[in-house]
Amino acid sequence: MRVPLGLFTGWVTLATAAGTTEALIAAGAGDLWPGRQSWAVAVLGVAGGVAAVVTRAVPVSLACPAAVVWGLVGTVARSLPERPVPGIAAAAAAAAVLGAAASPRRAGRGRAGRRRTPEPRRAPGRISGRP
Repeated sequence: MRVPLGLFTGWVTLATAAGTTEALIAAGAGDLWPGRQSWAVAVLGVAGGVAAVVTRAVPVSLACPAAVVWGLVGTVARSLPERPVPGIAAAAAAAAVLGAAASPRRAGRGRAGRRRTPEPRRAPGRISGRP
């Protein structure tokens, strides 16, 4: 169940970024001061940052970062030849998500992302269950 939910979460993350971009374009924000490329870089940076934070904070499955990286690599492939700045921003966002997925903080996590805790130590000479 973790893999389908992780894939869905990653897809929703990028779909939200794409929807935000479309809403900004429809509202005419692309023509405002920073320009379309700056808005694209900002949205891609936020999407990559959110995905990286979620990947490190809730390391349940690698499916979520895999879906986000897959979508960002698609964005790189589509954008890079014509619009290099957003393409490079998408590549940087994908690298941030990959870095978060490979971070050492993920190591030592058990099932469902919880930290494994060692068994409590018993005092020497005591038998459990007796006072």
